[in-house]
Amino acid sequence: MDELNREMHTMSDMEDESFIVLGSSPTPSMEQYVSGNEQRQESMTNKRCAQTISNNFSLVRADDPLKSSIMMTPPQSIQSVQSASTTARINGSNSQSANVIMGNIKTSSLQNFPSEMRSSLPIVESQLAQHLTNGHEQLKEYIEMTNVALRESLTSLQKWHEENNAKHKYNQVNNNQQTAIIDQLKEENYKLKQLFRTAETRTTEQEKRAFEQEKRATEQEMRATEQEKRATEQEERADNLEITLERAVDEAKNQIQAERVSALAEIDELKKNVSEKESILKKTIDQHKEENHRLEQLVRTAETRAKEQEKRAVELEKCLTEQEQRATDQEMRATEQEKRAANLEITLERELDKAKKQIQVVRVSALAEMEELKKNVSERETILNNIFVQHKEEIHRLEQFGRTAETRAKEQEKRAVELVKCLTEQEQRATDQEMRAAILEVKLERALDVAKNQIEAEWDSPLAKFKKLRRHLYKRVSPLAEMEKPEKNVAEKESTLKNIIDQLKKENHRLEQLVHTAETRAKEQEKRATEQEKRAANLESALVKHVNQNLEERGSALAELDKLKKDASDKESIRKNMAQRIERLELEKQELVIAKQKQLDTGKIGVNFITIEEHDRQIELLHREISTIVANNLESEEMVPTTIIPARIMENLDVLLHDAGRASLKQIRLLYDRPLINLGKHNPSLSKLEVRNLALVKGVRQKLNQMQRYLTVCRIADELRLVHENIGDRQYLMQAVSIYSISDLLRLENGELSDFLLNVLVKFEQHIRKCEICSAKAYNCEDCQNGELLFPFDEDAIICTSCYSMSHRSCLARQNQFCQKCRRLLIRRKLGERS
Repeated sequence: MDELNREMHTMSDMEDESFIVLGSSPTPSMEQYVSGNEQRQESMTNKRCAQTISNNFSLVRADDPLKSSIMMTPPQSIQSVQSASTTARINGSNSQSANVIMGNIKTSSLQNFPSEMRSSLPIVESQLAQHLTNGHEQLKEYIEMTNVALRESLTSLQKWHEENNAKHKYNQVNNNQQTAIIDQLKEENYKLKQLFRTAETRTTEQEKRAFEQEKRATEQEMRATEQEKRATEQEERADNLEITLERAVDEAKNQIQAERVSALAEIDELKKNVSEKESILKKTIDQHKEENHRLEQLVRTAETRAKEQEKRAVELEKCLTEQEQRATDQEMRATEQEKRAANLEITLERELDKAKKQIQVVRVSALAEMEELKKNVSERETILNNIFVQHKEEIHRLEQFGRTAETRAKEQEKRAVELVKCLTEQEQRATDQEMRAAILEVKLERALDVAKNQIEAEWDSPLAKFKKLRRHLYKRVSPLAEMEKPEKNVAEKESTLKNIIDQLKKENHRLEQLVHTAETRAKEQEKRATEQEKRAANLESALVKHVNQNLEERGSALAELDKLKKDASDKESIRKNMAQRIERLELEKQELVIAKQKQLDTGKIGVNFITIEEHDRQIELLHREISTIVANNLESEEMVPTTIIPARIMENLDVLLHDAGRASLKQIRLLYDRPLINLGKHNPSLSKLEVRNLALVKGVRQKLNQMQRYLTVCRIADELRLVHENIGDRQYLMQAVSIYSISDLLRLENGELSDFLLNVLVKFEQHIRKCEICSAKAYNCEDCQNGELLFPFDEDAIICTSCYSMSHRSCLARQNQFCQKCRRLLIRRKLGERS
């Protein structure tokens, strides 16, 4: 309120000075005016108070929803400061002329006495007063213009705040898109795992086939030995036959070993490819996580910047009073930003066109490879049709064909590796661009901080200088009060007034220059900051699009490569099956010829075909089947189904594949994992024979049956779910010793069942020996009593069939296989009978 009163006095004084200079009213003596018109002065001051209050400036419009009670007073002009400074009196009183010049006498009295004012004031002072009134009016206009500019700046700040909110929503949409991309990558990872499982199943099938070939070789050796026993009279022929058979067996073994090595190499390569793909997927997921984290940080920084800019806007509303040129500068800035944005869009479109062209080139190359493969398949068909004419040249050409197919598959894998390398290089480039964008953001933040500090320093320095000027003016204007003394002349008054006015002009000019330089610097820094932010945002959007496109193209390329690999593997499996069947038929044909030459019974030897003509007819049918399969590109499922036969497995553990109908094949698949085969009941002679792995599995299952008594009662094992986690639904392996499923018999032949049961046995034994509940049910040796804990499944332990006590085998042997507990019981009975 004090400041308002001061400003009202200064405004009224300025208006009074204009009336005094113009001399529009007669001026009586000052003493009558001062003594007679005090009441008028009070009424005039009240009116002017109301006018000044109505003329106050507000930064908030009347139409705005935000209404504030803070009203800003108009800034004091230099003339008002000068007039206010003259109110200080020297020695408690001033002359009348000094009061007129300083504006202490009101205009209502001066209008009544123009003659005295004209006679009392010189011409120079009246001109100066008129000049001061003109400056006051200019200041009024200038203040109104600044108020309009401040309102425009406030609207621009509101628009900027809305743009920031829109950017925040855009960033949220980008985050959602990236989460969707991560979900897609997870699905691709799941598909890759399924492909890896299918590859493992194929490897197991290949191992089964190799085992079948080994079994056939062993059967051939047995037949050779039988022929040696029967053909004692014809030793020379028998020797020749043995030599030929040994050569055939060696060749078959070499072929089997070569195929096994190639299959293992293919499996290793597939595992490597799968591991590489998994590592690449993990890297992409980590990169997406880092991008999400970086985007969250950017959103946070944007929010902090918005808060800082709001604070800055409040400070600008308080400090900045002269901002006329900001509207034009902002328009220029908008035009420049639009131009730069258009240039950036053009560059991005060019880069996207280049990327699309590269992708098209890669796709064209892939299609060309597919066409080459198709041509190669057609060439293979013609080669096979020509090969089937001669029996001896068939096998050799088929081997050459397989080698060429392997080389081509390797070449395709190399091409796939090269494509993956190119994709990784593109990802590395994208990461490098992201790092550059992050560095630019850091530089932007630093530049903004420096700009803030400079703006604050530049605005603080003019305010301090203005305050110093004001103090200096108060000190220098004080001599004006002494100008009316009769001791000084009018020339001295004029010279002092001119010097003061010149100094004021110079200082005003300096202040204007300082303010102008500070504004230009702030505008340039703001321009640079906005341009760099836009560049960073454009770079981020372009990088995200580029990475997404690369990922999509990579997924499509990998899918095409997987299809090619599947086709090649299916064709190779068909070729191998047919080649094996042809070899088997040729060997049987040779055996039939030899048997006829030796005049042997073919039924006892085990030959399936009676005549050579039927054998040749079967071979021709196989050749036709191969030609039709290759010509029509049929899959292995459309061939005659071959499976294992459970009856053959139960009779002589024959695990070879045989032809079967589709209905029986479905039935075998349904009963594949069900425990329905009782070897002890159907074929008890197998347990007496020394069959590979059967005796070992039987012993392990007996031990597991004994361990079941401990584990079913143990509370700790039940809490740990020990049996369920290690065996699962196959608990019949612990309960019954001679019950098997079809899958168990196949695994028994391969050795997988024995390994599985041994691992389970080790885990159960560790638990029983370490568990407090299970170890409390252990036995001690009845003979040695050395404190060692014995369990029924220990190999060293033996159980008495009568008293069920336990002791070491060695200790029982020392006692001539007589139990000590049974001896004690007999002694007690005898003593009881005597008593």
